[in-house]
Amino acid sequence: MKNSLYTSQNTGAGILVTDLRDQVRRYLAEYFMTDDMPGDEELLVEDLGADSLDLLQVAHNLNDMFDINIDTESLPDMLMVGSACDLVERLRYGD
Repeated sequence: MKNSLYTSQNTGAGILVTDLRDQVRRYLAEYFMTDDMPGDEELLVEDLGADSLDLLQVAHNLNDMFDINIDTESLPDMLMVGSACDLVERLRYGD
């Protein structure tokens, strides 16, 4: 899956958290080929149709997009769209 549309650019000020969450949602919508951006409460497996390989691929792509490191132990934190956004925020900006 191409992710060049979602690669953040460092403008000196960085990207806003809301922009980051929107970028994650847009990426998930494209990856899972949905017409609408998924909401925070949507489940990657039940609502978007993810399987374990999808979760690994999504984590890998998010790592590349945001220059973070989502390890396999963090995959349970990515089962909902909102929690995936929270995880990316936490890894990108700290607690």
